[in-house]
Amino acid sequence: MGDRTAVEAVRAALCDPADVCRRLGITKTRRQARGVMICCPSHDDRSPSCSVRVGGDGTIQVKCQAECGLSGDIFDLVAAVEHLDRVHNFREVLARAAALAAIDISRPENLPPPRPVPPPGPPPLADEVFAAAVAPMFRIGRLDGPAAQSDVAAYLRGRQVLEAALADGWAALPKPDRQSAVVEAMAKAVGIDAVRRTGLLRRDDGSDDRLAHPEARVVIPWRNQLGRVVNVQRRRIDKGEPRYVGARGRGFPWPYGVERATTAPLAYPMAFVEGAIDVLALRELLRARGEHVIVLGMPGLGNWNQAWAELARGRFAGVAVDGDEAGEKYAAKIAWDLAKAGAEPQRWAAPGSKDWAEAWAARGARAEAAER
Repeated sequence: MGDRTAVEAVRAALCDPADVCRRLGITKTRRQARGVMICCPSHDDRSPSCSVRVGGDGTIQVKCQAECGLSGDIFDLVAAVEHLDRVHNFREVLARAAALAAIDISRPENLPPPRPVPPPGPPPLADEVFAAAVAPMFRIGRLDGPAAQSDVAAYLRGRQVLEAALADGWAALPKPDRQSAVVEAMAKAVGIDAVRRTGLLRRDDGSDDRLAHPEARVVIPWRNQLGRVVNVQRRRIDKGEPRYVGARGRGFPWPYGVERATTAPLAYPMAFVEGAIDVLALRELLRARGEHVIVLGMPGLGNWNQAWAELARGRFAGVAVDGDEAGEKYAAKIAWDLAKAGAEPQRWAAPGSKDWAEAWAARGARAEAAER
């Protein structure tokens, strides 16, 4: 029996997120688009932060939004629940998953044939077309326009980064019931077919041209080294999940802020942080101290790209990720990659805070209290 046949049979059988979670004994779930949110089985999670959903190929995809590193398919979920190593204990993981699916993988004659591979979808939009498609989103939601009075601007102001967000071209989506105007403006700019290929719309019946994750209303432009917007990340301002979403299928080829790295003197150190808000916060902290540092942001620890270490070649490089368990785990890997690329890595920690955004907001609060 080939493992591939068994793997495909199990994947095909375990394709209902809610049912799979029930079979695994996971009772605390919250519905989301195409699946459920659960308390992550790979770390001490007190509120659901792990997405279990149906992916584009019809199989289960798992992703922890709390950045503990759990990401993958049904086998990664089973391995996490059973406290097994997916790589070293895969035969056992496969057997546990097969039992969950009530499939006897010891009898290959009873296994269904592998599913045909679906034809590839249309290629992702070229960067220049994507940038043109999302331009109305930033124009309509300008933070120095009507959106400046919105709860999004208030959220950024409360975190002491509104002015920095303005300088970086961030925007605010209107509330969900008014977002159709944004989609219409995007369609007018590049055509609805191109907008559908941005990865920003819902994937329902094809006639539903609404933005996916409408509650994620902070709009963050991720640019390439030339300054062109190549992805749009959005953030919720409440405690709902997922907190961050990107354009489906595009990925993040460059860290946030890379356009500032291309012309910066080699004498300037470089720092890597978790997320765009931390980029703004650490920039402001360093500016207040008169220090010149290139600050780059990762779209989550699990999305660190080893190739980004090359950006720091010949520089001092601060590994400025959060001081929690996941941060410490990834800090060692990032520092190793930086050293191999010819940088001089250093571990930076936010003073008295979990992350730089918290440290900067606390500093601003202290300054405001002193002025009063």
